[in-house]
Amino acid sequence: RADGWNLDAFKRNPVMAYQHNTHSSDPDDFIGTWEDVRVENGKLVGVPNFEPEEINPKAEKIKRKVEHGTFRSVSVGFIPREAHWGDKKRNEDPEILYFDRMDLLEVSIVGIPSNPDAVKRSYEELIQDFPKPEPEEEITDKGRSIYEARLALLTLNTNL
Repeated sequence: RADGWNLDAFKRNPVMAYQHNTHSSDPDDFIGTWEDVRVENGKLVGVPNFEPEEINPKAEKIKRKVEHGTFRSVSVGFIPREAHWGDKKRNEDPEILYFDRMDLLEVSIVGIPSNPDAVKRSYEELIQDFPKPEPEEEITDKGRSIYEARLALLTLNTNL
């Protein structure tokens, strides 16, 4: 949810990385900064400020690719602080984890805005912090849950 962004720390160090290479030993993977970062009309927006070619030739190359339209995507690195699983009563999908409050760490220029391996790792970590609730049990005609009815049938079969 866009209104959940905490931008305080990011605004003190508004780094623009290339392909999320924030732990790289290559300083040229930091290609600039972001200006005027804010939430506007339900979207996180900002203005890129690329390093000049004499400081970082890679940044100039990425800038030209953005201007040409080769790179059109950005991707964020963030820390989730609060989240909830979708609630049907609020017209939300119960299979989706909604982030309510999060701290922005970095925004990267990327060629493809998702990394399946990174998503998998993040998802596994998020499940630990925000466990998905168990679905409500279905009740049979006799007032037992389906699980209890199956357990009773298994018990009957093993006692024969």
